Amino acid sequence: MQSFNQEFADNGLEIRFVSLVRDDLFDFMKGSNTGKIKSDSFIVSWKEKDFASLLIKRMNVFENEMESALEDPVVNLKKWFPDEIFSSFLNNFETNRYSCNFYAYMAAISFNRPRDYLQFCYAMRDRLSMKRPATSENIESAEVEYTDYLQLELRTELYLVSRIFDYDLSENSLNLLINKMIEKDIFGYAEFKICLSKFFSEKRVSNKKIEMLLTELWRYGVIGVKEKKDKIIRFKYLSSHAIFNMEKIKKYKFYLHRGLWWFAKKNKK
Repeated sequence: MQSFNQEFADNGLEIRFVSLVRDDLFDFMKGSNTGKIKSDSFIVSWKEKDFASLLIKRMNVFENEMESALEDPVVNLKKWFPDEIFSSFLNNFETNRYSCNFYAYMAAISFNRPRDYLQFCYAMRDRLSMKRPATSENIESAEVEYTDYLQLELRTELYLVSRIFDYDLSENSLNLLINKMIEKDIFGYAEFKICLSKFFSEKRVSNKKIEMLLTELWRYGVIGVKEKKDKIIRFKYLSSHAIFNMEKIKKYKFYLHRGLWWFAKKNKK
């Protein structure tokens, strides 16, 4: 791509190729050019203020007061998405807190990616009023549509995980694994090992394979970890860090992605 872009520039052509990739791709890169690729890359990141600003720019209710609303986007967004409508959800999540409960909620039930946020907002498109602030009922209604999207995303992630260590999970196996993990949202190493033994052909699942799988599930945000000293669950997609070696793995409590856990819990009811 650099060669193409340089050739375009040399010939006076105003065109440039840009590649958008997940940052965890760098963890798998090998070779002498890896450092140069990293240094030539930009990291796209966003914060609570960016999230609030984006929504305000998309909401018709702010159309005539856009400039003033964007001066303090978090406060103005909360006028239409009050903190209290998310409180009952967040009390159970044990995840990061922010100034705006809407953002804390979205960070918890998604993989914290722009497309996740856009998908949830799309699900709310016909469920919000132009005359009054959002309600808990609006959010719960949008969850129904969003759940299908999240389950599909999880299947994609688990398929990628399975390919990392040359184990091709069939669609049926993926469904069984998801259902098994949803049965209990908190589990220890021993419980997870018993669960996984049903999905591998080997009679005894090695500690190394368990370590690899847990590391990849963590990398892709399917599970989070918590130690006794932790106040919140640490998830990779919220930029937290965790050490994955066998000593640590046996001490961790593993938590299923909060969105998956929340939607499964509601479906059971």
